[in-house]
Amino acid sequence: MSNNLSESYLRLPQECKLQCITDSSMCGHINKCTHHDQLNTLVSRRVATINKRSELYNLPQVTHETVKHLFLESLKSGFKCKYCNETLKLYSSKFDFRLAASIDHIIPITSGGTNDIENLVISCTRCNLVKGTMKEKHFKLFIRTLLEDGGRTELLEWLEDAYQHALAYKIERTKIEETNE
Repeated sequence: MSNNLSESYLRLPQECKLQCITDSSMCGHINKCTHHDQLNTLVSRRVATINKRSELYNLPQVTHETVKHLFLESLKSGFKCKYCNETLKLYSSKFDFRLAASIDHIIPITSGGTNDIENLVISCTRCNLVKGTMKEKHFKLFIRTLLEDGGRTELLEWLEDAYQHALAYKIERTKIEETNE
């Protein structure tokens, strides 16, 4: 991967691609925009989450620059989930983060995946949680089958149901892990 993760396209206000959810007006200047700060905060949180899991599997840590590069590339191309194609949010409410931008491992860490940029994609939190330890090709095949059989509405309903189950499982697993610490 190139070390040049330049953000030159952010330097001109008319070219800013970071329109935040609460302020849809065009960016005035990079040093005056709260949504640039929001992106950096989001990147820092995602890096911390990935690196916490990486320690469990003795993987090299992912860098802030790598994750920020992924987000910036996604923003330039419409900021859509890699799997369900829903438009993502930089931030969501504390209680509803289904469409919050997340980082997914194409090949899960549990299956030997790495933190290399080639193995990371931007997805919504819902798809990331539902995909879990599935490999990307299996998850995409599953999504395609749902789309063909029932259409987009069926897919989104299934994802929502699966998300609720996966979230409940994750909450219980976290409680058990915290108890064991």
